[in-house]
Amino acid sequence: MLSIGQVSKITNVRVETIRYYEREGLIPKASRSTSGYRQFPDSIIRQINFIGQAKNLGFSLKDIRE
Repeated sequence: MLSIGQVSKITNVRVETIRYYEREGLIPKASRSTSGYRQFPDSIIRQINFIGQAKNLGFSLKDIRE
């Protein structure tokens, strides 16, 4: 499991952007640790990279979500 900070560092995507993707349904909701911190599976890296690539190709977030 990865923290949001680790995901941010690996994907070079800001923490606020990752939270936005989660709120908007672009990525699944993260599980929470007992202390309340987000915990993402390793597979989230691939999903966030896909979103970035799709955005670079001109797709809107609405298109990506669908």
